[in-house]
Amino acid sequence: MGIEVAYDRLPIPSIVLRFARAFQFDPLRMISSGTLAVTLPPDQIDAVSADLEALGVPCALVPRVVEGEGVRVLCDDGVTRCTDIRCEKDDLVRMWTLSPRDYRLLE
Repeated sequence: MGIEVAYDRLPIPSIVLRFARAFQFDPLRMISSGTLAVTLPPDQIDAVSADLEALGVPCALVPRVVEGEGVRVLCDDGVTRCTDIRCEKDDLVRMWTLSPRDYRLLE
């Protein structure tokens, strides 16, 4: 099975979008620490969403499980297929390698 994601429904914080523009990276290819993706039966979506909102946890219904493989991201300019998702190809990792620092100076 595959997953189809509506890009315009993803809850990307404005600070992340500004950072992405400034450093020219795709926020969807960044490590998503603190992000949880789940699939639920349709009859449980409202209850789980309400529980998360009551806890102050933002949530959004963005994907659909579809036939096929990988992840398809639906954008205004078409569909992006994400089939080779690996942490070592993360845009944050790419940025670190482009701008090496001696972080021992920060200790």
